Amino acid sequence: MERLAEDLGYALRKLRRAPVFAVAAILSVAVGIGANSAIFSVANALLLRASPITDADRVVDMHSTFSTDDGFHTFSYPNYLDYRERSTTLADLAAFDHAMLSLNAGEAPELVFGALVSHNYFGVLGIEPVRGRFFTPEEAAAAGTHPVAVIGEGIWRTRFGGDSGILGREVLLNGVPLVIIGVAPQYFTSPRAFVAPDVWVPVAMWGELRGSHGIIESRASLGLQLVGRLAPEATVEQAQSELSLIAQALAEEYPMANEGVGVHVVKTAALPPSARVAVAAFMGVLLVVTAVVLLVACVNVGNMLLARALGRRREIAVRLAVGAGRSDIIRQLVTEALVLFVIGGAVGVAIGLAVTRILPTLIPPLGLPIVLDFGLDARVLGFAALLTLITGLAFGLVPALGSSRPDLVPALKDEEGSGRHKKSRVRGALVVGQVAMSLLLLVGAGLFLRALQKAGSIDPGFEPEGIAVAGLDLGIHGYDQAEASEFFDLLQERLRGLPIVESATLASPAPLALSNRTAGVNVSGHEPPPGLRSFTIGNSTVTAGYFRTLGIPLLQGDDFPQSLSAEGPAVAIINETMARRFWPDESPIGHRFYFGAIAEGNGLEVIGVAADSKYRTLGEAPSSFIYLPYAQNLRRAMMALVRARGDVSPLLRAIRSEVRALDPNLSLALVVPYRQLVGISLLPQRLAAWVTGVTGFIGLLLAAIGLYGVTAFSVSQRTREIGIRMALGATRRDIVRTLLVRGALLTSWGLVIGLGLALALTRFLSAYLFGVS
Repeated sequence: MERLAEDLGYALRKLRRAPVFAVAAILSVAVGIGANSAIFSVANALLLRASPITDADRVVDMHSTFSTDDGFHTFSYPNYLDYRERSTTLADLAAFDHAMLSLNAGEAPELVFGALVSHNYFGVLGIEPVRGRFFTPEEAAAAGTHPVAVIGEGIWRTRFGGDSGILGREVLLNGVPLVIIGVAPQYFTSPRAFVAPDVWVPVAMWGELRGSHGIIESRASLGLQLVGRLAPEATVEQAQSELSLIAQALAEEYPMANEGVGVHVVKTAALPPSARVAVAAFMGVLLVVTAVVLLVACVNVGNMLLARALGRRREIAVRLAVGAGRSDIIRQLVTEALVLFVIGGAVGVAIGLAVTRILPTLIPPLGLPIVLDFGLDARVLGFAALLTLITGLAFGLVPALGSSRPDLVPALKDEEGSGRHKKSRVRGALVVGQVAMSLLLLVGAGLFLRALQKAGSIDPGFEPEGIAVAGLDLGIHGYDQAEASEFFDLLQERLRGLPIVESATLASPAPLALSNRTAGVNVSGHEPPPGLRSFTIGNSTVTAGYFRTLGIPLLQGDDFPQSLSAEGPAVAIINETMARRFWPDESPIGHRFYFGAIAEGNGLEVIGVAADSKYRTLGEAPSSFIYLPYAQNLRRAMMALVRARGDVSPLLRAIRSEVRALDPNLSLALVVPYRQLVGISLLPQRLAAWVTGVTGFIGLLLAAIGLYGVTAFSVSQRTREIGIRMALGATRRDIVRTLLVRGALLTSWGLVIGLGLALALTRFLSAYLFGVS
């Protein structure tokens, strides 16, 4: 311990005497550690952060699967009850669904994020109330009979001022009076750790709050997510096997609702399995990128340490000559390197913390509260410390080993020895590695930027520029369907009358707006795929003027007429892919298709064919799509799409003003330019391009510094040779050309190796690139 203290003191004194070297080395390490700490903090928040659930290792997520696709789906309430009652491998099973709700506690209503849950929801997750109680079985026994609610500790303190008399207080949720019976702890979010509800309500109140009476009795009505706790000694594999058998039994008992339905059981996680794999892969790519820039930084520091060791060769030789052991020299040099890396690591963690504080501000508006804690915890600090220790030892030990065996006689006379040439070759190899890795980073950045450019040139089939989008869910504000229909008619009329508005329409869902809806469709003369009763086709409900507002050409037929009524013949407009699929050799105008079974009187007549567009993602292949008229498919949640005559910014304020004029108590879930909403799908590519671009620039800068250092050191060591050559007649141009050759050779080798690495490694980026090889 005493030797360690002496080595540390000596190291600090030596660094104080070389401040330029110390600052340069510390900043190099700080940049690399900071980049890695920031990205690991994001990965930690998304994938690794501890769950607020008690004994989370015993809690599982249960997903419904369909034989028709590879996705994960939700459950109906009757199916949930059957799984819960029949399972023996699960100690208990809970159901929940998230929803935006309108809360009125005596002042102006506000939108809050809520959850409709089964009575045992908190028990399954092992959560205890901080005040009051949670739900009882009786409160979920019959639909609409127990209007009670639990609120979160956060909203209790902010919205209700921590009122000690909160229990028993009545509030309005979606216009329905409910009594607060408990307060959930602030640390608890939900099984989806990024989503933090403000209020929980029994799922039996579904009909009252969402206007879908009887939905919890319908086995065909999906929407519930399930989370369960394993029974003692039971495993995930056993639960999977048993629940799959129950799914088969339900398919036999209720074939209309459960044919082809299975289950998938996994340990609970903040992200569903499909999203978790995608996020983990993307974060892996970013961590590799930042690891490369750390290597570049460490190589730069290694070069500096080698140069410094060469400058101290006489000091080292003297110490060896007076009796110091080689291990003493190595220990001292490694200690000095570790001091640099530890200080650099600490500065890097501070840089990473600053970056992670900025990241939440970059999250685009999604219409729901996203809780992401990118702060430092023990795992992030441990990662940074381990990374600092490993890199410090690795890049401190190599120069120390080489410098601890000098040629004593030449070193004591301060003459050139044979070891110097070996060190020069090592430094050259390190610079080659820097150039190669920097090129790899820059190639990655270039690919992501090209992908963004390519995505920007993808034609979505409509023109989002100049359009404002506003999300309105009147159901959560207590509107019935007739009231909602009247409100939307008035809103459209007022918006179309504004001088700054070119056109306005309503849609649910809007294209590329982070949501989609599908339905089973049948067409006479066409058999559905094997094992299916119908074709699954996306659809959207729109009002007249939709195609003109979005700039989607109508290839055949006409738009929905303004005079269309619910009592008239059912009509629809289809896209050209659907027209080619079912009526390839004739016009589809006048033909009919059916939602569900083909039967007289329930078909929809095709009155128009619209050009194809993108509906869910920019990269999707052309698919069939149906547009339904709002007059015949009334909904209480719609998106207003309003095209401005000029700048869209004033339009955002105008939409809010018109909504308040119709109902001052309404809250808009989302009001943004359409281009911003469409751009959310490109967020991973933007982040990757930003990370690789910045790190690539930093890596290139460090490589340039390293190349300069090698060249400058080479010149300083060849001063006598240069003097002799000039005395013999060499010109300045000859000397410069000779000295530049080495730098050019190092750069060339680095470029060749870097291109080889780029060809090999960037193939893994193909999943994140739009149309770029």
